[in-house]
Amino acid sequence: MNTDKNSMYDYKRLGRIIKKYRKANGITQPELAKKLNKSTNTIVRYERGDKIPNEALASIFETLNIPFEILFSIIDGFEFDKFGSIIQ
Repeated sequence: MNTDKNSMYDYKRLGRIIKKYRKANGITQPELAKKLNKSTNTIVRYERGDKIPNEALASIFETLNIPFEILFSIIDGFEFDKFGSIIQ
């Protein structure tokens, strides 16, 4: 799991989810960066699995309409797509 010792998140999994929802919403990395007031390189790093600050994570989930249940499911070790199916 790509986490630091003080984190409960698997950032690689979060990055995959962010990328999936960004693409599903038809938003490019530069467009998402602009919406979040971040650099494109920051979005690339988030999608790659680098650590995401909690305040940025909340903004990303809101902007991309990602259900927060998905975040909780990652903490529990599961990932769900937007239709509620488990992602392997």
